[in-house]
Amino acid sequence: MHLVAITRRGLSDTAIERAGRQHGVVVRPMSRLYLAAPPRSALVLGFSGHARQTIAPAVERLARTVETLSMPSLVEGKRRAMPKRQTGSSRPR
Repeated sequence: MHLVAITRRGLSDTAIERAGRQHGVVVRPMSRLYLAAPPRSALVLGFSGHARQTIAPAVERLARTVETLSMPSLVEGKRRAMPKRQTGSSRPR
């Protein structure tokens, strides 16, 4: 049995797959499965062949991996959202 988890905007399912493998979690990027439609970033998570007690720790490792991958994009998003500082003589006093 499988579960599909759609990723947030800006998160690459292939990057999550690579990082997950480094932490002992195997997920499949769904974007590689599209033939005609534009690919969508999502993860295919298989769980039926695993013992219940191994699933929760694997989900925790995967969650930490996704959070780590999300951090640079969150920081970058905050930078873009911040107003630019005014410089020069047009600055109000």
